Amino acid sequence: MRGDIAIRRGEVFVHSLDVKPGDHVEWDFKVKAGMLDGALGESDVQFKADAFWTVDEGCGCPQDVPDFHRQIKDRLRKPSIDSVEQMQRVGVSKGMVKGSFDSTKAGVVWLRWSNDHSSLRGKSLSYQIRVFPSSAPNGDSALQNGTGGGPGRRGSNSGLPGGPSPGVWTCCSGRE
Repeated sequence: MRGDIAIRRGEVFVHSLDVKPGDHVEWDFKVKAGMLDGALGESDVQFKADAFWTVDEGCGCPQDVPDFHRQIKDRLRKPSIDSVEQMQRVGVSKGMVKGSFDSTKAGVVWLRWSNDHSSLRGKSLSYQIRVFPSSAPNGDSALQNGTGGGPGRRGSNSGLPGGPSPGVWTCCSGRE
């Protein structure tokens, strides 16, 4: 998945990914210079990656977990969010930023680019996200069913870090 996105002032762009154990996730992005950088300073965004695990360590897929639906309902009531990549401020001068991680459990990963610190101007960036499933032969990449969350206002995530509402999580039914 690749794209260019404009993040309005005070808003956040979130891309969510369903992951399985053994999946390798890579991302890279670059903040683009803005017209007002000379007057207001370098354009920047805050980036972080978080995960909500749908199964415990050692469990393969939701369909392998007895009573999965009850367990996920309990997890959604008191979500435990793990940080995959700590929040970092990234400006134009940093150039291309690359990151990756290996999933040990099934769940949802949110890649979050925030401009909520800016009340004056929007920011633009280019990004690319790749998921290498553990079952991919010869290390071939297979992009999976991540969803671009689109820009969203703070507080619209029902208490989760920029994630979608529980009704649209495709992770809970497993990835084909």
